[in-house]
Amino acid sequence: MSKIAQLLGFASVFQPGFAGNSEIMDTFSQMAMNSSFRALSNTVSDIGGYGCWCYIDGAHGKGRGKPLDMVDAECKVLHHNYECLIIDEACPVLPWDASYTRDINVFMALFNEDESALITACETANAGDQCAINVCKTEMVFTIKIASASSVGKTESSLKHAKGFNPMEGDNCVVKLAVESERSCCGAYPTRFPFKNYGGVNQCCGMRTYDSTVLECCVEEDLKFAGAC
Repeated sequence: MSKIAQLLGFASVFQPGFAGNSEIMDTFSQMAMNSSFRALSNTVSDIGGYGCWCYIDGAHGKGRGKPLDMVDAECKVLHHNYECLIIDEACPVLPWDASYTRDINVFMALFNEDESALITACETANAGDQCAINVCKTEMVFTIKIASASSVGKTESSLKHAKGFNPMEGDNCVVKLAVESERSCCGAYPTRFPFKNYGGVNQCCGMRTYDSTVLECCVEEDLKFAGAC
């Protein structure tokens, strides 16, 4: 089965209501329509939700625990990017309600499964609108990750919410108890993530967080012991 056929089958997971669904689903559909392959068969069912992090009811914030497979892990990355777009106040609306431009270069990068080119295409197509740039990177890179994954269409039936998997039940999606703290964000879209800052003790250096009582962030985002920069 071609990747496009697998992709269309996987797209049935994300029915209306999923955060950012309209852009993501439309991209899946356009990729499929532009394929010469027409024997498109479903590889997964409409599951209504999946694993610990995939929700299609617009319920941002429900994700919890350790991702249970590749699909779940990509949903977690998407969730974290959305959370940081909110924390950063990067958009005048909720991130999944933001609009952005997907031009021919965006779709060429998607078809070529070229993440670097896709990021550049999002920046160029939405020049001057940082919200649109960041949401485009977030949602379109999520799409390309799903499209290029060898396990597309191979979701586990046992992890489908509609088949009885309950993320809140037992040890399905365990959340470790931790001290409460305000959250900041680290990294760059489309892999930006939230972290507990503990009143400024934990800080961000490039793509890593660190304890500022022990380490400091030096030039070129190099972490060293405090006072050693």
